[in-house]
Amino acid sequence: MEKNKQTSRDSRTYNNPEGIKTLVHHLPYNERYDRGKQLRENCPRSTQAKYEVPSNRMYPLELLLESEKGRITKLLPLRHDRIARSPFTFYRGSAFNMAAGFYLGSGYP
Repeated sequence: MEKNKQTSRDSRTYNNPEGIKTLVHHLPYNERYDRGKQLRENCPRSTQAKYEVPSNRMYPLELLLESEKGRITKLLPLRHDRIARSPFTFYRGSAFNMAAGFYLGSGYP
């Protein structure tokens, strides 16, 4: 792929939802391309495929059971049914899993 020979900053005008024009400045393509290559040297794709589960991470079902303390017992089966419908509804109904990862420092930024 041939690099763009553009040397000046790329400026484009965008309309935001309110109809206000916004001027955005971008680095030229060749500078962005070179920066990407430099970043790839620091963090190759092969290292991004490796993941180790943090030792202090709680099991998701343990977090679910922990979050149910203090809830109305007769409504729990309804909650479980809704969470079990799809992966999306599970994550929507279990935001505590993501929050626990953040607060316990278990691999989330």
